[in-house]
Amino acid sequence: PQPSVLDNSIDAIIKKAQGYDNAKQYDKAFECYQTAADLGSALAQNNVGYAYLFGEGTAKDYANAVYWFEKSAAQNFAGAYNNLGLCYSNGFGVVQDKYKALECYQKAADLGSKKALENIEAIKRYLELHPEIKKPLDNHPEIPQTPISQTSISPAEELNGLIGLDNVKQDVM
Repeated sequence: PQPSVLDNSIDAIIKKAQGYDNAKQYDKAFECYQTAADLGSALAQNNVGYAYLFGEGTAKDYANAVYWFEKSAAQNFAGAYNNLGLCYSNGFGVVQDKYKALECYQKAADLGSKKALENIEAIKRYLELHPEIKKPLDNHPEIPQTPISQTSISPAEELNGLIGLDNVKQDVM
């Protein structure tokens, strides 16, 4: 029998992906999210970015993660801005820039993300502890930025909650 139009709707595809996610069948979840992302779903675009960021159901690929987060953020999806903040904060697929991360977190907060508010406070505390990290001037890429490996906070500590990974993969509201 032919699938109904409802079966092929974006919401149905996302619900199917979430079922696969819950069953830890990440390769199947990724395929569904990718289909919905290609159809323009901001939620699915965010989740495809997440899959690339963490290698769930696909190879880890930071550049592709940023690409999909940017597509989702272009639709004002708060989670995508939060995830872009995470990428900028850690240098995943982009040049590490704590101030750009702060801008992304602020956009996410403006769109209603409570996690982004936590991330804003955390990154402000981090920057207060590291005054050597100066805001880069526009069009001056030669300004060095302190790599995370040279700071007192390890990438693992940052990833485990100081600056953001809660709820980066999101369900349908």
